[in-house]
This record gives sequence, C-alpha cells and structure tokens, in this order.
Amino acid sequence: MWPFQAGPYSPNSASAAPPFGTLPFTPSALPNADLAAQACHQAPQLESLVAGVSSRVQKLERSRGQISKDLADMLSETKQMQQIAGCESKASEEPEETVPTMRRGIRSKTVPAGNLPQVPEGGPLRSFTSERLCPPPGLALPVPESLSVKTKDIDGVAACRIEWRIDGIKTKFKDCLVRPLVSPQFEAAGLPELRLLVFPNLGDLDGLTMREQKSRYEVRFAEGPLSGSVKFKVVTETGGRLDIKFNLFIGDVVQGPLAHNFADHVMAGFDFSNNWLESSAVGSLTIGVEVIEVNGVGAEEAAEAARSRASGS
Repeated sequence: MWPFQAGPYSPNSASAAPPFGTLPFTPSALPNADLAAQACHQAPQLESLVAGVSSRVQKLERSRGQISKDLADMLSETKQMQQIAGCESKASEEPEETVPTMRRGIRSKTVPAGNLPQVPEGGPLRSFTSERLCPPPGLALPVPESLSVKTKDIDGVAACRIEWRIDGIKTKFKDCLVRPLVSPQFEAAGLPELRLLVFPNLGDLDGLTMREQKSRYEVRFAEGPLSGSVKFKVVTETGGRLDIKFNLFIGDVVQGPLAHNFADHVMAGFDFSNNWLESSAVGSLTIGVEVIEVNGVGAEEAAEAARSRASGS
C-alpha cells in the first residue's frame, strides 16, 4: 500500500475545492477578437467577389484569344489577296545582287577617290500630301454606283430623293457590330458632304466576346427580325441656321417628315421597327433620304441657288 502523502487537499476540509468537477470559467479578453469576428463575417462576401473577378478574367482571356485568332485570319486573308492581285513585294522573292569582292577591288583601283567629282548636297525631300480634289464651280462630284439621285414631287414641292443600295448586307452588317455602316458621300439641295448612317439593332452586346457577338448576329440574320435606326448626317457649315425638312426610308417604309436644325446637331434620324430582311431583295437593301426643304426653300430651288452662287452670277 502506498504511503499517504498529505497535500493541499483534504476531504474533511469544507473550504477546499474538489480536484475534479466544474471549475469556474473566466473569459479571456483577446485584443483582436472584434477584428477576427469582422473578418469571419466578410469572408463569404470576399469569396463571392473573388469568384466574380475570376469569371471576368476568364472571359477576357477568351476574348484575347479570339481577337488574336481574328487578327491572324485577317493577316492571312490580306496575304492571299496580295497574291491574287500580284502586289507582293518582290524583294523577298528575288535574291540580293552581290558583287564579288575582287571586282569591287578592281573598280576601286580604276578611278582614284580624289578624282571623283563632288556631288552637291541637295535640300531635304519635300513630303507631298494628298489633297481632296474639289470639282469646278457649278459641277458636283460623280455619284458612286451604289447611290442614285432623283427628283420627286412631295406635296407640290420638288424634293431631292437619294437612294443608297447596300449589296451584301449580311457581310457588311456583320462588320458593323459596334459601329454604324456609313454611306458614300453625296450632295443634295446644294449641300455637300451628306451621308447616311445605318445602326443595326442586335440587342445588348456588353460583356459578350467577339465570337458571341458574331454568333448572335448569325442567329438574328437567319431567323430575324432585323431592325435598327437610320440617321441623316449634314456637316455643311453655313454660318447660321440650317433647317432641313426630310424623310428617311428603308425599302417601302417611309418615316417623316422631320424638320431639324443641323447647325445645332449634325445628325438626326428615325428608329425603324420593321423587319429589314423582308425589305431586302437578293441580299441587298435600299435605304435613302428625301430632302424636301432647306431653310424653308424647296430642295431643287435651293440647289439652283447654290449653283448660282458657285458660278458667281
């Protein structure tokens, strides 16, 4: 039997605490307890933010890869077109003409360097810049084949009707996912530098990669409907007001008339909700403008006045 050793605890002592049992708990005051609780509370939110950023990074990576592929395809197509047109640089095909070292040595000994005539140094070469050709007074620039200018009677006023035929609308609209399709420059009612702008409506394209945008366009063009807006742009400077009354049309659908002061804003137009695919014929679409009045004067009368001012009569 083990010898009994007296210790600090004795069962007969009422004031002593038992060796086993529930001990009183004293909460410890941690200096960073509040910060730890706040961090635990914000952890799920931070995790969701990290997941969102990771998703956007993946989309950007896919977009970068698609853009690189598109650039490579464009460069390849450009080289093929150059080969077809015969415009490739011949410098890369023809070897450089080399002169033997011995022959160069003989030539250098034929005429001493001191007897060679001195060539006077010329001035620097002038850089030539291309300037836009202006027609003679009273004459207009030739109209492109895709444009036609006619005279039309609208409510007793001789209006100027410009028709723009867009061939291959599927290909041309596909290149206008993020920018409008712009017509060639034309002249009407004595006003130069006129254009039409077409904005196909493909819905919200924000956040979509180029491949996703093209895929949506293919579906829209195949199944329809395809609609959008058309705007008339006038950048002619008259030094004052420029009130123009005009109509816009797509196929047989006409909207207007609209009176707008282009001195305040150079563009104005309409939204066309009709299905453009129903107005197209054999892959082409006709869009245009009918200029009725300019500053309260009929279009043909305004054109005649402009020709008179240009000729000085």
